[in-house]
Amino acid sequence: MSENCHIEAMGKAVGELSVAFATLSDKGTTETAPLSFCELDTLHPLSGTAALVDFIQNPPFEIKREGVARVRQLLNELKERHTELERLPRQIVHHDLLIFNLLTRSDGTMSGVLDFDFASRDIRAIELAVCLNHLLQFHPGLLEPVRIFMKVFSAEMRLNADEMKQLPFLMNIYYVALLTIYVGQHASGKDVQHAFTYIFGATDSNVQLASRSQ
Repeated sequence: MSENCHIEAMGKAVGELSVAFATLSDKGTTETAPLSFCELDTLHPLSGTAALVDFIQNPPFEIKREGVARVRQLLNELKERHTELERLPRQIVHHDLLIFNLLTRSDGTMSGVLDFDFASRDIRAIELAVCLNHLLQFHPGLLEPVRIFMKVFSAEMRLNADEMKQLPFLMNIYYVALLTIYVGQHASGKDVQHAFTYIFGATDSNVQLASRSQ
């Protein structure tokens, strides 16, 4: 995803899909399994908030101490923000709108979206939080790709002021949700050390950059 046209196409596709999901949610025409990135106990049968806390307190491999402290801080903040988050608009969310799940034509436009396995009702702004984190994974430290994406996305889907206020926190809590899933995967025998190392370095730096684009 190195060209601006691809970023624009992604922003348009994400915005259009969010609008379409809102229609489905309003009509109640779809049923999905409960899954919310702000409700960590819904994310993996072998993991949850307690399992994540135990894992970072007694890790099977070396992880940064400051990363552990940051995760615990975010977990506390998640409790403190519960009422505010409950007030945010909710609808069906894809949860996995990564570039790998978007089909691209030769002219750079998007032709389709894949992998709806994690689609479920959640906070609407989570979709944008996921996409911005993913965008910054490909363009670390760069502000312009975020601005391009947001301009096109906002032309399709407008989030309200409360959602935009919570967006930086949702970008961070997305990573906490991923860590919760990885703890479950570790319990099932998968190697998650590399994923933990990346996530501990990605929180906050991505958020600060995205916040500057607003």
